[in-house]
Amino acid sequence: TMLVSMVGFAFGMSFLAAYAGFSVALGAFIAGLLVAESGAGRTVAAEIRPLRDVFAAIFFVATGMLLDLRVLAGAWGLVLGVLALVLVGKPIAVTIGVFLSGRPLRTAVRAGLSMAQVGEFAFILATIAASLHLTSDFLPPVIVAVATVNALVRPYLVGSSDRLAAALGRLLPRPVRTAGT
Repeated sequence: TMLVSMVGFAFGMSFLAAYAGFSVALGAFIAGLLVAESGAGRTVAAEIRPLRDVFAAIFFVATGMLLDLRVLAGAWGLVLGVLALVLVGKPIAVTIGVFLSGRPLRTAVRAGLSMAQVGEFAFILATIAASLHLTSDFLPPVIVAVATVNALVRPYLVGSSDRLAAALGRLLPRPVRTAGT
């Protein structure tokens, strides 16, 4: 009964959020917050895990259906530009910020490469923006393509963070290299 009640509660909160003019995702998020704060969060999480896996599979199938290869053929430059921004620009910015905050170079590089990602929430935002005509319909397939390539590349980036930090440490002048320690 706990599984059915929690699913009903999540759907109920989603319905209330939609009725109030907010996103159904916000309602589900609030339901999750309330369950976690009730003290039964771990029990509910263990009960609901199989259902979560089913919904995750449905989510990724639906996301894959957003990938329109005809749109991507015309927007491949945009896909490469956004991918470069996510895989190069974002890690550089985070690495510099973490390093300037006083952390060692190794920690800064690891943090920067760990942030080189586009999450599933970006799919939702892009789809909502396109459905409200705030952006063109080509944005969701572009975001899905960037996230797919990103999901394939990111583990290798994070895995090579120590080697990259060591190489960067050899290239930087000693006063810069030791500023974060």
